[in-house]
Amino acid sequence: MNFIPAKERAAIIRSELKANFPKVKFSVRSSNVRIEDDVTISWILGPTKQMVRNVIFCLVEDMKNFYNICLENETHILINYSREIPQEVFDKVRAEVKETATDEMLQCSFLIDEEAEKKIGNMSF
Repeated sequence: MNFIPAKERAAIIRSELKANFPKVKFSVRSSNVRIEDDVTISWILGPTKQMVRNVIFCLVEDMKNFYNICLENETHILINYSREIPQEVFDKVRAEVKETATDEMLQCSFLIDEEAEKKIGNMSF
């Protein structure tokens, strides 16, 4: 089996993400800073992390018979994901959560923040 270097892997991933999410701008960067090389994917709003992982997983499944490509193992994460949520979007979702919050949540604002983060994590924009 051939190993796909991070730079080539990043190009393949970039192409797949563009095909699956044409309206979203992704930053796909490769790096060889550590012992293994890795790829970092970041974007603002758009699909959830799970949706992006699903595209990457399908890509790897298709290539598995031809290449030695690893996404994650117990000690090294070779593909990192980072979805950025603008503060105004977080504030809007937080306000929505606050409207339906229980008394306990209202007394502990971090519970409202946690619920807003959970809700945003499952939202696609």
